[in-house]
Amino acid sequence: MAQYTVAVDFDGVIHRYEGWKGPDVLDEPNPGAREFLAELVARGFRVVILTTRPARFVEPWLRRYRMDDLVDQVTSEKVAAVAYIDDRAVRFRGNWDQVLARLGEQPWWKHAG
Repeated sequence: MAQYTVAVDFDGVIHRYEGWKGPDVLDEPNPGAREFLAELVARGFRVVILTTRPARFVEPWLRRYRMDDLVDQVTSEKVAAVAYIDDRAVRFRGNWDQVLARLGEQPWWKHAG
């Protein structure tokens, strides 16, 4: 049976993020992040973490918060996946005007707090 991949963004999704402070400055996990990844794995998905950060900073963070066993790969390259989970995504639904209207929307964490 083929195992499908779900790609999950790191900054602002897996870990709390309040803006760029450097590649090695990583905040606490977002509440429920580990449980969400565990549920993906329980449902048979392969989990890939997408990040612009070097994996050498993300992988130890995943170990620290006991998420490393739930993640198959950390990469900055787009992978074939059935879904992408990202705090800054704009979904294309066949209408370019709708895409343009959504550009510049702020991620959820800029409104949190």
